[in-house]
Amino acid sequence: MYPNAYIEYLVHFHSDRDYFECHEILEEHWKQDGRNKGWLVLIQMAVAFYHYRRGNTSGALRLIRRARALLDEAQEMIRRLGSMTRRSPACSTRRLGGSLAANRTKASNCRFATVPFMSNARPPAPAGSSFGGKPAT
Repeated sequence: MYPNAYIEYLVHFHSDRDYFECHEILEEHWKQDGRNKGWLVLIQMAVAFYHYRRGNTSGALRLIRRARALLDEAQEMIRRLGSMTRRSPACSTRRLGGSLAANRTKASNCRFATVPFMSNARPPAPAGSSFGGKPAT
């Protein structure tokens, strides 16, 4: 079973895309869980999306690079989270419709969940910017 903080993180990441709240929720869990690098990767991805949405593309890219560098150290934890998604796509938070409270209930009953940076979730592009070589629309 996943920690409640992780489920809440996923709900905010995929449902309301409140990346700042993702950071707040998982940072507390990260501190209590011995500062595991896997949680730090997820925190950095949420903060990167937050910066990107606010137009700070250089800050977003810097955090994405840091998160990518940490993946080598955290790959086992991340792999466990990601491999579970493939076994049960019905529990993906992308498929949980409805209110935030309903999503928390549905997600906590799922045995598996989606790893945010492995999904197709992407923050809205800032006006007039480009990301990944594609112009914003």
